[in-house]
Amino acid sequence: MPRYQLGASVTWQIPAFVTAVADVRAYGMQFDDDQNTLELARFVVVDASATRTLTRVLHVFAAIENLFDVE
Repeated sequence: MPRYQLGASVTWQIPAFVTAVADVRAYGMQFDDDQNTLELARFVVVDASATRTLTRVLHVFAAIENLFDVE
């Protein structure tokens, strides 16, 4: 388990056009093994998505996960 986890989300909406969402997740230092010898550094992951309503029953959705390719 990481020492801390933080998350935030921002939604921007133009009802007749698009809904856009940005999510940010931050993770504190953690270990990759059960012996606590392989330390993983802190990191931040950014995701983004957009939805457009074309008709009452048809929506187009696009998303990018891990926008900055954090490993």
